[in-house]
Amino acid sequence: NTYKPPPRLFMLMDIAREGDLATRISKKPALSHSLRRHYASQLLLGLKFMHQKDIIHRDIKPSNVLLGCDGRLKLCDLGFARRLGSGQKATTLLGTYAYLAPEQCSFQPYSHSADLWSLGIVVYEMMYGTTPFESHHEDDDEFSRRTMQNIRKNALRFPMKGTVAFSAKLFLKAVLTKTPETRLGHDRNFDEVMAHAWFTSVDWETL
Repeated sequence: NTYKPPPRLFMLMDIAREGDLATRISKKPALSHSLRRHYASQLLLGLKFMHQKDIIHRDIKPSNVLLGCDGRLKLCDLGFARRLGSGQKATTLLGTYAYLAPEQCSFQPYSHSADLWSLGIVVYEMMYGTTPFESHHEDDDEFSRRTMQNIRKNALRFPMKGTVAFSAKLFLKAVLTKTPETRLGHDRNFDEVMAHAWFTSVDWETL
């Protein structure tokens, strides 16, 4: 909402008293398996709503996920979002390097499926505390080049640390498929994503 007492313009926003997901991931104790799935389910429903409205977010990452006191998540920062209808594709390279989809890193046209890839990276980060393809090079230009190269070429690997459910790994493999046409949920097929084994215990109606 906005409030405009001349000559000023104020923006009114909800307070996220629990901060953002990036801060929570960095804290101890680590997120429990059930909470990771709960958060992933909420993010999935948020993306489903946006995509059904023909909107692609293009910057899904933990720092753009706000935590409410009631345990509800809110997607924020729609600065890169745009309308993208059925059959349309975007071409502008926008987003945060570690969360870009392979088709974006290859400078190819991309669609809503790129958001699902970013969601997969966020889920991976909730599980392991790090992203799977991010370079650690200190030079900014080299960091971006190597990160995009890793996303395009490197296979998805799972660290030995931590206990992650087998079904969760299967979900990550399915949603972090480099070819968008074979990626879980391609073409806004959210029923396919929600039916995945990792979400078996989720009550989508009450969520």
